[in-house]
Amino acid sequence: LLVPFILHSCDGNKQKETGDARVTIRIDARVGTEPFEPGVVYTESHGYRYRVETFQTYISMLELVRSDGSSVLVRDFIMATMGSPQTFEVRVPEGDYGSIRFYLGVPAEYNKNVDPTTYPNSHPLSVQGSQGMFWHWNTGYIFTKFDGKADLEGLEGNLLLDPFAFHCGDDPLLRLVELPISSPLIRADSERNFQVHSQVERLLDGEQDQIDIAVDYLTHTQGNFLLAR
Repeated sequence: LLVPFILHSCDGNKQKETGDARVTIRIDARVGTEPFEPGVVYTESHGYRYRVETFQTYISMLELVRSDGSSVLVRDFIMATMGSPQTFEVRVPEGDYGSIRFYLGVPAEYNKNVDPTTYPNSHPLSVQGSQGMFWHWNTGYIFTKFDGKADLEGLEGNLLLDPFAFHCGDDPLLRLVELPISSPLIRADSERNFQVHSQVERLLDGEQDQIDIAVDYLTHTQGNFLLAR
């Protein structure tokens, strides 16, 4: 259930204001080339029809990485609700930026033995900001929540009655994602726009693993760690 991402750069180097460049990063989700929409019925590789009702994931330490290895932090924590695109902006000095890098999940030093009530309500790790992505019984954050209903017969018109729920979150599941930038030079007085897409269909139909939701349809991580991983 490692969320797959791809990166698309657009608009080149437009001349804007004087000084640092303005970089905008937009995070969204797709099924194929179309925007992902919660509640829409899709068909996966086994022929099952499925509808996603919840798809949320934590993105941590979103950075632009220079070619020399140094980085510029764009956002520390993001509660990404897929199906609702989110845009973030940062000003950076001119330079070669080879990649966009982030963690999928919450790093260990922020995950376990942390009281979410200590954060202000606007913070993604707070009680309000986490939007139910915190296990009080497990004292840790849910990195990715992917819930919905399926029709395992795959027949058009059938009701979607078979539930699936993947709640994945534990320190060993933290994943580092790094997406290369094809045109690394970002000039001063310019604007660059990047789109980071999560490919929703690859959650179930990954390049290395295919999840059969007729068999593997539930994990709260500790109950089925292999499926969560």
